[in-house]
Amino acid sequence: MNSKNLIVKCLTVLLALYVSVFAQAQQPVKVVGVSDGDTVKVLTSEKKELRIRLDGIDAPESAQPFGSASKKWLSDQVFGKTVKLYPKELDRYGRTVGRIEIDGKNVNLASVRAGMAWWYRQYAPTSKELKAAEAEARAAKRGIWSEPRAVAPWEWRRGSRSPNTDGNFSAPGSSSPSSARTSGQGSRRTEKPIPAPAVGTIVYVTRTGSKYHADGCRYLNRSRIPMAKKDAVKVYDACSVCGGG
Repeated sequence: MNSKNLIVKCLTVLLALYVSVFAQAQQPVKVVGVSDGDTVKVLTSEKKELRIRLDGIDAPESAQPFGSASKKWLSDQVFGKTVKLYPKELDRYGRTVGRIEIDGKNVNLASVRAGMAWWYRQYAPTSKELKAAEAEARAAKRGIWSEPRAVAPWEWRRGSRSPNTDGNFSAPGSSSPSSARTSGQGSRRTEKPIPAPAVGTIVYVTRTGSKYHADGCRYLNRSRIPMAKKDAVKVYDACSVCGGG
């Protein structure tokens, strides 16, 4: 098989796969898992499991402030429920990127409005709805915006632990005068350091738990995630054994 025929065959297979996913998504699907604040697993009426990446939003990473809260918020909205899925495309990980709705509510948009996810500018640059929802949440200091030094997930993933000095967040791969400087070796990011938290302000949660714990609590497991206590008390109850620290 020559290279031209191979390319045609690959494109045909990919198109057939996408058409299949799209057709399945036109029927109601049941949410059977929530991986984080922007990714869910659904089951079609044919009992096929699909991974869905919510389009246009980016939720905090698990180790970030509000990472667990974002996942819990999404779980409360959709877990175990039948939703409508509006697919857009398949990403490089084989996930279906799309929008989910329940009872007529756009869950992607509601997540941003609740302060549980960022508007993902790189992948939805023209979305006026997401832009307005983020502005509303930020003005009201909801969720992630209650943090004075909130860090966008795309910045967190590439190693940055503080926002740009102007308080805005650049999309992946971009730079701004406040976040980069030119030297003889090219452009280099300069970050404003985050002060270390005071002793006693950090507690721990787990990926699946509903309590926050003090360091050393016997109920902590390998998935322990550090979190500011002032954030934890907004979402979790204190552990009845250790008192939460």
